[in-house]
Order: sequence, then C-alpha cells, then structure tokens
Amino acid sequence: MFEQDSRESEWWLSDGERPTGPHNEAFLFAGIKRGAISPDSYSCPVGGQEWKLLCDWPAFARACAVAAIPMDVPLAARRSAVRADGSRVRQKKWSGLALSSFIIAMVAFVVHFVLLIIAAVGASTGAKETDPLMVCAGLFFFVTLATNLVGGVLGLIALTQPIRNKWMAAVGLAFNMLEMLGMIALVVVGSQSP
Repeated sequence: MFEQDSRESEWWLSDGERPTGPHNEAFLFAGIKRGAISPDSYSCPVGGQEWKLLCDWPAFARACAVAAIPMDVPLAARRSAVRADGSRVRQKKWSGLALSSFIIAMVAFVVHFVLLIIAAVGASTGAKETDPLMVCAGLFFFVTLATNLVGGVLGLIALTQPIRNKWMAAVGLAFNMLEMLGMIALVVVGSQSP
C-alpha cells in the first residue's frame, strides 16, 4: 500500500530570545522528560510558519503530560505573549496604576518640600499673601494636593487588581494620603496662628 515516512520531523525551538535547531523529535522528547526543555519554549516545525508552545503541538502533548512539568503561568496568558514571528513578548510584572501612584507620591513629596521652603522664605522676608510669589506657591500647593488625591485613587484601584508588586500600590496610596493629611494639617495650624 502506502509507504510510511520513517523520518522524524525536525523542529525549531525558542525561549523567546532566538531560535535554536533544528532538533529532531527524539531530542525534544528526551529534553522534556529530563526537564531540560521547558513547556514555555516555543516551537515551529522546520518549513512551518506557526510558532506555538511546545506542549501545544499534538506530537509533544503526551510527553508534557507524562513529565508533569509544573506551569506557573496560565496557558492562555502564555499564548498571548507570543508575536507573529514566534518571539516572546516580555510581560510587565507591575501595574501601570501602581507605578503611577508611586511616582506621583515621590514627585509630590519633593514639590511639597520646595513649596514649604518658598513659603517659609517668603514669610520670613515679610512677603504678604497677595505677593505673586506667595500666590503662585499657594496655587501649586492646591495642584499638588489634587495630584495626591489622584495618586491615592490610582493606588487604591491598583490594590484591587491581581498584580505581583502590590507593594508599589500600597506605598503610593499610603504616601499620597500622608502627604495630603500633612499639608492640610499645616494649613489648619497656619490659619490658627496670629
């Protein structure tokens, strides 16, 4: 009848940096069994155009299941992390909201400190609250308070998301709130003085 092709197919293998190979199936099976080849490796048959996770190919699915290699990232997330050419897209480990909250807190701290120095120098030189320097310092003060409020909200939202680096969101939220409370306390104390 029909002669069966006894040749093993060959495969390109990539960890997201650059492809290696071609490798024959026996090499890949042995690597999977020993744990030397990760199921997170992308593969493409020689002559093919489609790159998939090694264990997504029917030829290797059983070998991966038998090896029982633990996978810490859900399969759907890993599938979305591959470009059309088979190279891996590096995924961020933090939330943009958490990072924004953290940066706002740090920048606002410096701005508040500078504004306090400007206000102290202005008050010690006898500047009145209607002087342009004092009016500008007051306006910047309210802008930074509003920015702290936004930073606190961003940190709070980031804490509700499933992200790895929640510390950034927590620090951003705490610092933004502390800066707001501290500056409001200074305004209250300043308004009480004669």
